[in-house]
Amino acid sequence: MTDQTHQIPTQLQTGKDLGMQMLDQALLANVQAKEIDPDDAYVYASDKRLFSKFVTDTSVLPKFDLAPS
Repeated sequence: MTDQTHQIPTQLQTGKDLGMQMLDQALLANVQAKEIDPDDAYVYASDKRLFSKFVTDTSVLPKFDLAPS
């Protein structure tokens, strides 16, 4: 058996006409439709950058140390 998980996004894109989509796509659509809480979507998202602009509870965002090393 070979590891072909890298093909999953391509296969989902190919099946878009059949209703297939990535989790982040579904989360983003539901956030924009105001059907789910953006903070919850951020927690479950794979690409958190897409969701950071919608977050209302900044405690879920990563903390950055801005002090010089």
